Amino acid sequence: MSTIAIPNAEYSDKFLNALSYSHRVEVKAELYYNNVLVKELPVVTGQVSADRSSTVRRTATVSVDPQLISDVVAGTLTPYGYYIKLYRGVRYIDNTVDLKTVFSGRIDQVDTSIDEVRLTCSDYSADIADAKFESPWTAATRGTKVTAAMTAVIKDVRSTYNVIDNTGKTDTLPSTLNAEQDRVQFLDLMAESIASEWYADMFGNFVISLLPAKPAGTITPTWIVDTGSTGVMVSRQLSTSRTGVYNAVIAPGESLNNTTQWGHWVNDVAHGADPNDPLLYGGPFGKVPLVLDPNATLATPSQADEAAAKAGKALIAAAQAVNITCIPNPLMQLSDIIEVRDTVFGLAGYYFVASMQLPLAPDDVMQITANKVV
Repeated sequence: MSTIAIPNAEYSDKFLNALSYSHRVEVKAELYYNNVLVKELPVVTGQVSADRSSTVRRTATVSVDPQLISDVVAGTLTPYGYYIKLYRGVRYIDNTVDLKTVFSGRIDQVDTSIDEVRLTCSDYSADIADAKFESPWTAATRGTKVTAAMTAVIKDVRSTYNVIDNTGKTDTLPSTLNAEQDRVQFLDLMAESIASEWYADMFGNFVISLLPAKPAGTITPTWIVDTGSTGVMVSRQLSTSRTGVYNAVIAPGESLNNTTQWGHWVNDVAHGADPNDPLLYGGPFGKVPLVLDPNATLATPSQADEAAAKAGKALIAAAQAVNITCIPNPLMQLSDIIEVRDTVFGLAGYYFVASMQLPLAPDDVMQITANKVV
């Protein structure tokens, strides 16, 4: 029986190449209060988790040396205004250290015992979720650029936040919008109107970016998960289920002159689907539409259609997911495109990173859930 040789991954990046071979792992944690570095924390173990489906995308649990019990008792290591930055990297053969930031966020909880001090942490989006509007507020006026309105809502919580707009969108709000309480819901609605998303990244910035989509032309993955003598893959698993799978999306928008804008998308050949796609609308799978919540920022048919199409393609991609265990890559970000090189399970192809668990302990492995690029 013949076998197919899979070429080993090679990168122009020294750091990525080092991950495929034996290397020494370096980890660091820094404690901050009022944006001022307080001290470095001695890390014993821990994990950073990230999930695109969560408002608070990155969370972390960190176990630090129990010698810090005195800091907890003294009140200089508490969940009341203290923030943490986590780094994981490699020490090269020349003894230089290359650390990558993997988390920035607040300390939510401190659990102390004789054996350890355990910190539970959330990224900066948790601050936005906590900061409810304390009274009805005119959050944005008609004609304001959507991304500018979103930036104002975020910076209203803390003026020093850095907001990065990567969308290139110039759409404006169709009317003056008033927010009652939920700041997160308001941001989500505005992001949906421009087929985008917002989140706090590992550096502590807030980012507004387009929803992940298959790039035109050649796909260049940020990480190759491969088998072989220097491959980074440890194991893989494919799971399929009907639960939460849809092949059509309806996006209701703003009502103007007693007429509601309705965006509609179906997974059919006209919208780029493969005629043999098992999830083809009206095929053996049937017709299974998802109706989104009404969104007053969808003021035109094209906006509503775009929102429906983006949501629909994301649902189809999520239905084709793979779970991968591999060597940890601290550079990994949600929505990155990875290439899976595998001939046993038939999983070879390109995938968007949907969630991951990055360990801080040197000998642990990384877990990735990724959705097929469609």
